Amino acid sequence: MATTTRDLLMDLNRVIWNEGQLHRIGEFVHPDFVADYRPYGPVRRGIEAVREMVERSHATFEGFREELHDVIVDGERAVVHFTIRGRHVGEWGGLPPSGKQLCFEEIVIMHLRDGKVVYQRGITDTMRALRQMGSETPEPDPPEPRTHPDVAAYQARSVPLAGD
Repeated sequence: MATTTRDLLMDLNRVIWNEGQLHRIGEFVHPDFVADYRPYGPVRRGIEAVREMVERSHATFEGFREELHDVIVDGERAVVHFTIRGRHVGEWGGLPPSGKQLCFEEIVIMHLRDGKVVYQRGITDTMRALRQMGSETPEPDPPEPRTHPDVAAYQARSVPLAGD
């Protein structure tokens, strides 16, 4: 089990979003959870909303993967920066599947309560994804996010948590 907020959020990313261990959502997410991705999606509430978001992401993006770059914690608040990758095979934001490999960044502001995520405000680089969906040419100067050394060390560890 995670011993710090940073570990909790890195475990949440790995266990829920990347490995899809949806039966473990309650270990990371508070029952009063709220996700706000407006204007690109409705406000979602509760643990079941997280399950639906993860399932939809994996169905929409074949090979879905989130690569963490940074986790910044200040008390009961945190900011997480990551890159999403996957082949666009399902409807996304009302747009039909493009079949293209997409790679775009997201920054999420999270609030915690009782050691679990209770609020998540996601800000996605939608313009980059849209450009990739409609373009046959590679991006002229794509961003190259720097992964914080602590996050890289965590990812290199790849030590399964108890119950994995």
